[in-house]
Amino acid sequence: MSKFTLLISKGAERDLAQLPKFARRSLEVAFAELELLENPREKLGPLKGRAKGLYSLRTGEYRAILEIFDNKLMLLVIEAGHRKTIYRKYQS
Repeated sequence: MSKFTLLISKGAERDLAQLPKFARRSLEVAFAELELLENPREKLGPLKGRAKGLYSLRTGEYRAILEIFDNKLMLLVIEAGHRKTIYRKYQS
C-alpha cells in the first residue's frame, strides 16, 4: 500500500499565495486527500495536446496542474489558478 508524497513548486506556491483564501484552502484540502490515495489518478483529469502527461485537479472554479512521478511515488504541483486562465499556456 504505497502512498504518494505531494510537493509544491516555487511557482505554484506563488500562484497559491495570489488566490483568494477560500480557493487556496480548498486546493490544500484536495492536496491532502490526494496524498491518502493509492492511485491519485482517480481524482485527477489527464490533460491533452501539448500538456499530455500532466494532470488537472479541480476544486470549484480553481485548478492545480500536477505531474506524477510513479517511480518516486511523488506528485508535483506545477501551478494553480482560475480555470479560465490556467490552461492558456498549454493550448496548441
